[in-house]
Amino acid sequence: MSSEVPSDAVDETPEEEVENAQASDEVVADDVPQEAEAPEDESSADDETPEESAVASAEAEEEVEEAEEVEAPQDAPEGEAPQEAAPANAVSSLDDVTPKMTLSGTVKATELQGAIIDVGLERDGLLHISQLSEEPVKNVTDVVKEGDAVTVFVLSIDKKSGRLDLTLVEPPDFTWNEIKLNQTHVGKVERIENYGVFVDIGAERPGLIHVSELTTDFVSDPNDVVKVGDSIEAKVINVNKRKKQIDLSVKALEMAELDAVMEAQDDEPFATSMEMALRKALEGGEIEGEPVKSRERKRRKKDRKKAKYDAQQELFERTLRMHQNGQ
Repeated sequence: MSSEVPSDAVDETPEEEVENAQASDEVVADDVPQEAEAPEDESSADDETPEESAVASAEAEEEVEEAEEVEAPQDAPEGEAPQEAAPANAVSSLDDVTPKMTLSGTVKATELQGAIIDVGLERDGLLHISQLSEEPVKNVTDVVKEGDAVTVFVLSIDKKSGRLDLTLVEPPDFTWNEIKLNQTHVGKVERIENYGVFVDIGAERPGLIHVSELTTDFVSDPNDVVKVGDSIEAKVINVNKRKKQIDLSVKALEMAELDAVMEAQDDEPFATSMEMALRKALEGGEIEGEPVKSRERKRRKKDRKKAKYDAQQELFERTLRMHQNGQ
């Protein structure tokens, strides 16, 4: 009997063995999971030159700086305003503070009656609700809030008790306690009425010059003497603090000038009989008849009337010139 040889046992040529080995390797490779490919950037990063690395580093730093600039600052806790440091003032003690002085400060706290202001001194200032504005204010927080920087004016100062009252309303040049009788002020005409002229002299309210006080002459219409915007000098003849009224007069100044002229003339000594006789002789007149003293008195009376008339005319012409210059 002849025995059969399996086909697998047939001898393979060397080429066939190589091919079979390659095929078996491919099968095994398909069964094993492939590893993730490395990013191309890693391989390319190794190929970067030093110059390229420096440029990339600089760009990264710029991006970080831009991000820091754009980043918003942290907000203060809810319900709390950011606290600001009180600005430095020209004074460092309450002893140096005077009324009407301007101070810079920060709102430290708000109350129903007003606000407490830190002005950088040993004592805080009190800002009453009535001093927040010229108009009535219902709520303090409608005008100022805690942490606000404000510019205030000194309303009053009690150095003994250390009380400092402040205001947001700029004070006038002259308070009611500073306006006195017989003071002379220069102001600007604000309004003209049939009965007089209102003049701003830097007080809380303008003063009134009644039509009868505009000049020593009769005035039917105040517009004939002054115009709105004219600068005018007047004397305080009455102050009513309770009603907040100031009465002014130009006529009083004119009368004072006239009185000064008359007093200067009255101070001249009377001429003696010998002087009068010599004067008449030089003038070619007679000295007999009326007594010398009687004639001298008449002459002096006539001269005073003429001087008074000339002074009135001069004042009237000066008033007209001021009116024309104001136009």
